[in-house]
Amino acid sequence: MYTWGMCREAELSPGVESVPWDEAAHKAAKAPRREGKPAAEKKREGTGMRLFISINIEGELAEMFHKKVEEIKKHSVRGRFPEPGNMHLTVVFIGQTENVEAVKQAMDQLSAKSFELKFKKIGKFSRGGRETYFVGLRRNSMLRSINWQLSESLRSAGFEIDKREYTPHLTLGRNVVFEMDFDLEEFSREIAEMKARMKVEKISLMRSERVEGKQKYTEIYHLDLYD
Repeated sequence: MYTWGMCREAELSPGVESVPWDEAAHKAAKAPRREGKPAAEKKREGTGMRLFISINIEGELAEMFHKKVEEIKKHSVRGRFPEPGNMHLTVVFIGQTENVEAVKQAMDQLSAKSFELKFKKIGKFSRGGRETYFVGLRRNSMLRSINWQLSESLRSAGFEIDKREYTPHLTLGRNVVFEMDFDLEEFSREIAEMKARMKVEKISLMRSERVEGKQKYTEIYHLDLYD
């Protein structure tokens, strides 16, 4: 059943979406990152909290996608994979900051209603020869509006927010190299046939930290969305 690659990064099959990565963006990605630091703040490197705003995947849907993560792990030579409780869609990455209240205020200014997300097939980011595999989403105007509103509010508050086009996705694995017998196209077809969807009724401000060698995400604030 599985016939993908030869323990190396192979060309994508038609059933897998590839997100282009231009040279300028690649060079920028290799440069030191400074997101999340209000320009007006002068503080030591590493102070504050590492933050991002997300839509968290929970319950049966999280279990369903985690089973797919485990399937990828089973058929991978190497990779980094999300912990069961860490499944999420990043809405805006903020980075290291002490100005948590400014982030909360930006969230409180948001004008948005609850909405439905629909997941589609597997996609891939390629950066510096490393592959990140994810589940993509069908285009959603409300999600893009939320990303735009939050990004603009945070920039107005002095935060340096990434200006590249927003590509919402659910990460399944980073730096992944598959075994020689893994059929990624078939796996992507299985994901699409799940026809997974979820109603989004809140967005969360998350703290990211390493605890005992594992990545831990903790909600420190959330904003409810209503119909």
